[in-house]
Amino acid sequence: MRTDKPVACDSCDTRLETSSLSGLDYQALKDRVYLGNILGEIKFLLRVRDFFQRNPGAEQKYKPAFLTIIESKDPKVREALSSDIPFSIIEKTMNLLPNVNEKAPEGDGDIIEFLKYNSFSLPHRLQSLCEDATRFARDAPKVICPICKIGTLFLDIEIWKDDGPSDGWISYAR
Repeated sequence: MRTDKPVACDSCDTRLETSSLSGLDYQALKDRVYLGNILGEIKFLLRVRDFFQRNPGAEQKYKPAFLTIIESKDPKVREALSSDIPFSIIEKTMNLLPNVNEKAPEGDGDIIEFLKYNSFSLPHRLQSLCEDATRFARDAPKVICPICKIGTLFLDIEIWKDDGPSDGWISYAR
């Protein structure tokens, strides 16, 4: 049944507006959504870590264009950088990037595409996400359905419009 009410019960299928929840209950539901997002990112980054382990040298081969440009020792590139020429122009005119358009190993195309546009310390990012996931899982209580008193409420992310990030430090003391 299609509805515009983003809060749903996993037992009785009751649908509610977010405005019918207390601030703490709504925050707990948002935090559970954020927890799901964090867990999805952790799962993907573990695939990236496994990709790097299977493909030595991949961290240097598959990296964002701006890093290749910044790290270049080519005098023409250094001059272009000091002349405030945009990265996109330097990238196109200097032909700096390795050929990463080759056929990606089976199932790794999304990882290679991700690495072409993102740069970060993988161990630090994984550690940070795991800490966030632990905190959200520990602190965000389940919200019991006010109608059936059995099921738990969740935000239907197909309908829900995020109204801003969780501060992540809310106290759920009741």
